[in-house]
Parts: sequence; C-alpha cells; structure tokens
Amino acid sequence: MQQATRAGFQLRTKVHIAWIGPVLRLEGRQQRLELQPTPGGVVAVMFREDAEVQRKPVDLDSDPEMLVREWAPMLEARKRIDDERARASAALLEESDETA
Repeated sequence: MQQATRAGFQLRTKVHIAWIGPVLRLEGRQQRLELQPTPGGVVAVMFREDAEVQRKPVDLDSDPEMLVREWAPMLEARKRIDDERARASAALLEESDETA
C-alpha cells in the first residue's frame, strides 16, 4: 500500500485503497489493481477502465514494489490522456473568451 501511494504521489494521482469483500482494490485515474484470493493463492488483476488487461499470481513474500511498477505505467498513460484533455479544454475556453 505504501508503494502504491508513493507511486501515485509521484504522478500527482490519488490512489484509493479499499477492501471490497475479500478483494483489496487499488484505484487511480480509472485504472484498477485488485488482489483477489483464489483457492490457488492470491491473484493480481489489472483493469484499464473496466476491462481486465492482465492477471497474474502474486507471491505475498515478494517485493510489492515490483507489482506496483507493472501497474504504474497504466496510471502514467491515463494521466497523460487526462492532462491532454485538460489542456484542450483550457484552449477552447480561452478561444471562446477571446471571441466573446
């Protein structure tokens, strides 16, 4: 959880962490990482918006930073999209102010 929060901070993105039943969900900018218990162990499931993009088993004794490093590029990509949309909206507002 610390690594995910730190990664989000570096990207200026709030990472929300919540237990949803037996699932630990980390979510930022419509990108989700869920740790789901299964009979064979814990599985990390990554979602882009609502579509599952990756599923892999997790060794809970391993370094959690490795998992966050796999998820962080999804957050970065979404941040770029959000930033581009914000710049485009600001440019449109400036344009409309100049014509008014």
